[in-house]
Amino acid sequence: MSLIPEADTVALVRPRSGESSYVMPTGVDVRRFDGPLAPFLLWVRRNISVIRPDVVHFHSSLAGLGRLLVPKGAHVVYSPHCFAFERTDIGRAQRAAYVWAERLLSRQTDAFVAVSPHEASLCTALGGPAEVHFVPNVVVAPGNTATAQTDRVVMVGRIGHQKLPRLFADIASRVGDRSQFVWIGDGDTDDRKYLRDAGVDVTGWLSKEDVARQLESATLYLHTAAWESAPMSIAEAAASGVPVICRNLPALDSLGYPLGGIEVGDLAESVVRFLDEPSYREGIKSATRSAALRYTESDARLRLVAAYNITDLDLASHPVDKGPVDEAPPFKDVLR
Repeated sequence: MSLIPEADTVALVRPRSGESSYVMPTGVDVRRFDGPLAPFLLWVRRNISVIRPDVVHFHSSLAGLGRLLVPKGAHVVYSPHCFAFERTDIGRAQRAAYVWAERLLSRQTDAFVAVSPHEASLCTALGGPAEVHFVPNVVVAPGNTATAQTDRVVMVGRIGHQKLPRLFADIASRVGDRSQFVWIGDGDTDDRKYLRDAGVDVTGWLSKEDVARQLESATLYLHTAAWESAPMSIAEAAASGVPVICRNLPALDSLGYPLGGIEVGDLAESVVRFLDEPSYREGIKSATRSAALRYTESDARLRLVAAYNITDLDLASHPVDKGPVDEAPPFKDVLR
């Protein structure tokens, strides 16, 4: 269900390969485009000109380029879902260029919707007139929760550098036959082979229902990304009752998820401790539960309504909170 079911919502989507299993809330008019980015952005502009929406919400850096093409009159909202300048696979000069581009585009933005307090701090650090709102990714707990019978460590995501699949594989090699390791997803051929050579079971792309079934049998969700915003996979695992350990990343730390280290040795040790030490395991479970329960659908709805500048809904009894924002880090630290 949409967070604002009272609104007529049109989703203009351009899925990447392997993302055809995305699920939209009931009642959303989904219009799909298959093709390169530039024609997609022009297609978006044409749709906006015809629809004449009150609010246009861009998701991700690439789609965010469309802010330059929005006709005057619409309230423009942008969710970066991890800024490109946080990437660790590009040089300092390129990241600095991304900062410059985001600062320029922020002038075409009425409101930022960040998905973590850390991301909200980066939005604030860009400067400019746009309001900054933190709207958490909230997942309602499913009817069935995790009931693992054997030790099983899982990760969900695209097999590619951003998710560090080779780090996950190296952790699996360190832990050995103490636990089964499963990667739910697909992607780069060489990285997939590296995972399988390390004994990791790679499922390929699955439907949302099949992913949920995989999580039900998981002992631990281990998230190994190099950079991140607030992936739904972590929220879904936590909501399903699967304990979570994440690689140390500011965004995930700001959301309260348990952290296990940066390098393979520390992360492998965290996994082994989780499997072998009851007190450590209970601490991870408790921290995961706290993170999963920290925000509610009502919180997310109220904050999104504020970001969209919607004033005609009956929210009088619900004070609107933009949400916590971490202290903005200097960009020299982001670009180090």
